[in-house]
Amino acid sequence: MRIRLSLLLVALAALALPAAATASRIAGEGRLDRAFSGDGRVLTDLDEGSKDRASSVIAYGDRILLAGYSAKHPFGVRLAVAAYRQDGSLDPAFGDGGIVFSNVEDGMVAEEMTVDSFGNIVVAGPRDPERPLGRGAVARLLPDGRLDPSFGGGDGMTDLPARLAVNAVRTDAQGGILVAGTHGEGGDREFAVFRLDRGGSPDASFSEGGLVTINVSPDQHDEADDMMIDGFRRIVLVGGAWFPKKDRPIGTTGRFAMARLLPDGSLDTSFAGSGYRVIPVRESGGYASAGALEAGGRAILAGRSGSLLAFGAVHATGQVDRSYGRRGFAFHPMREQYVPGDIADDSHRRIVAVLEPLGSPSTPRRGAFHAWRLRADGSFDRRFGGDGQVAVRFGSHLGTARSVALQANGRILLGGWVKLPGTTDTDFALVRLRGGV
Repeated sequence: MRIRLSLLLVALAALALPAAATASRIAGEGRLDRAFSGDGRVLTDLDEGSKDRASSVIAYGDRILLAGYSAKHPFGVRLAVAAYRQDGSLDPAFGDGGIVFSNVEDGMVAEEMTVDSFGNIVVAGPRDPERPLGRGAVARLLPDGRLDPSFGGGDGMTDLPARLAVNAVRTDAQGGILVAGTHGEGGDREFAVFRLDRGGSPDASFSEGGLVTINVSPDQHDEADDMMIDGFRRIVLVGGAWFPKKDRPIGTTGRFAMARLLPDGSLDTSFAGSGYRVIPVRESGGYASAGALEAGGRAILAGRSGSLLAFGAVHATGQVDRSYGRRGFAFHPMREQYVPGDIADDSHRRIVAVLEPLGSPSTPRRGAFHAWRLRADGSFDRRFGGDGQVAVRFGSHLGTARSVALQANGRILLGGWVKLPGTTDTDFALVRLRGGV
């Protein structure tokens, strides 16, 4: 009898093992990946006494790249890129011990970054971080971190000939570079895309002189905050459009806005009949600050509406997916002032959003990196962090997350910077979370 009872207990334990393993895996999703630098967090002081701020993170092969800028007297603003190995250590094969300072003339900020089909690193952003709508520039670095002498005027960079607040950069199979953002000044601003050829010159075959502008809300204020390229090489822009408030003499109200262009820069009229559309969110208004495309072509838009974070879904036809959230939108409260700074689709119809504080973080309560994961219907994925939300703190440091990237093994990268206590100095900050499959 004792033998039979023991065998029964062993059998029951064996049956429970797969369930226990699954529960353990789910419980670990969203936790810091301790195989990365010992605790899942890396802070990098690029130069002692400098203000180092990272805005873009990407995973490429065995490398993790973090790009932004470093500001220090008397050097001014320097383009900065750091490369890390999978264990979180700096990659000595890149630049000087894993760090590159590119002293391009007049300085430059890497607001966004991508890797082209030749393995080169392309960064785009303003010349001056305090004037994002001023002169924009694009630089290309070779895989070892050196500026590519075959790009631009021979120094690896080129100025954009139009005033553009740069918010996104992508490349195509031919090595062409697409830069998206907002064009114009004052209250009359427009969606804009600029295309450079592989050598860094304006692509004359792309609309007129390489620049396309889209007036989503005529004579009003539009902002393009993100750009995606779909499986048909079409260019998808997301952002906000502002209109006068009804029955009020002053003030505007925002709406989510999208546009889609064909590869030659012309509007794709198969999208919403005109190539663009404006989507009312709530009576209090709203705007989209980030977007991602699912494998089936559905776009997920993330932004803000009043005091709520807002997420919407739009089919490839331009129609709102009313099965998402409530009639196309999911709204989630957050006690503090944040906006989705970046989102990424994980190929399982889930999106990971990194939340960026509005303005500069000034209190410890706003000192964490915040990441959310939402399911295909816009609800929180509770396998991630237990409730779909994760906050990563850095002790007394104040963190500002700006970018998210997903690795092939399911790991989640969050990039940004932290402010050092009692100083104005800031350091690059990188976090890796366990993502699951």
